[in-house]
Amino acid sequence: MEKALETIDNAIEILNQTRSMFFADHTVYGGFKKSDFNKAINGLTIISAELEEAMKPKTCEWKQCTSEYDTSWEGTCGAKWTIEHGTPKENVVNFCPQCGGKLVEIEPKDNE
Repeated sequence: MEKALETIDNAIEILNQTRSMFFADHTVYGGFKKSDFNKAINGLTIISAELEEAMKPKTCEWKQCTSEYDTSWEGTCGAKWTIEHGTPKENVVNFCPQCGGKLVEIEPKDNE
């Protein structure tokens, strides 16, 4: 994905340079419209931002249910898993099996 992001960012730079050179004094040059370049640049900018967001490491916060008889844990993504003994980390659960995010255990508050 990093290579794809780099390629898209390079394409945006080339389109910006081309637009500046060809359309400095015109809205149409050689059959191309400046607005078409603007649309392409805007579309690539959106794709670039989405790729960058997708590349960020994700986390999923898990907390244990507060019921005395419920040994399940719930993740922020909606996952719910029963762990009979110990915590997810003690059972070597490092990633959420539902969303794939890095599992972060949330300590229960004393007043819950």
